Amino acid sequence: MTRPDEATMVLTPRPGKASKSGELSIGGRPQLLADKVYETIRQAIIDGVIEPGERVTENSLAERLSVSKTPVREALMELRRVGLVVDWGRRGGQVIMPSREAFQEVSEAREAIEVLISANAALRTTEAEKQAIRKAAETSLKIAKTGDVDGFHNINVEFHALIAHGAKNARLLSMLRDLFDLSSLLRLRDLPPVHDLVKYAGDHIVIAELIAKGDDKGAAEAARAHVLYTRRENLEAFDRRRRA
Repeated sequence: MTRPDEATMVLTPRPGKASKSGELSIGGRPQLLADKVYETIRQAIIDGVIEPGERVTENSLAERLSVSKTPVREALMELRRVGLVVDWGRRGGQVIMPSREAFQEVSEAREAIEVLISANAALRTTEAEKQAIRKAAETSLKIAKTGDVDGFHNINVEFHALIAHGAKNARLLSMLRDLFDLSSLLRLRDLPPVHDLVKYAGDHIVIAELIAKGDDKGAAEAARAHVLYTRRENLEAFDRRRRA
């Protein structure tokens, strides 16, 4: 079986399934094949190439990636640990489906992590990191005003990643990444954005300014308010769906 190199490993949609981004190239340059396989499958799930509720098996994924089943098995074990895939007996696993209850659980975990990360960032970021965070916040506001949802999503991820890196805690960074993946997957994707992007970006500006000032308590409370706003808007969207 041919082994893909780092530059060419991609996961394509199944026949008849639309992809938001077409073929998915792996990001970064992980050293181990299992890492490459995990990152490729993870990103495919987040991007919707592998859809919520879709069944995933070692055989099918190994065939689509042109790799052996061993790295796929390891990747699926990690995806189960993170929560992106749930067990489905001997038939393999299934990508987690959006639900109100699961979203609330993940949001509560994000609140705890982001509050601590923002407080730490206010105390630990360098001047260069503070400038990068402020620039990302300002960019998010500019993009929000254009209504570019995809562009806003990208800068939103960048903004929160910059803060997490500035907090200088690798474990919290890893935990936040997993929670971001889960919250992205657990939202109702077929609805319009539930929050006002300009309001959301305004929160970014406030958080960035508090971090720049070194105000750890203020940054923590601003981060909490930011997560609570997102939680409330998304839970209301689930409630509207149930009443419909």
